[in-house]
Amino acid sequence: MVVPDSAGGGYDLENLVSLCAAHHLHSVHMGFIRVRGKAPDRLRTGA
Repeated sequence: MVVPDSAGGGYDLENLVSLCAAHHLHSVHMGFIRVRGKAPDRLRTGA
């Protein structure tokens, strides 16, 4: 599970997601998508 920095998430590779700032802020923080899984290659998104 990806843990946001604001919730105590770390900077290890398994907790990082590559997403431009605009899409990150709009999609994730505004609740349009949820990101789950283990980075870098097992992330899944859902509405």
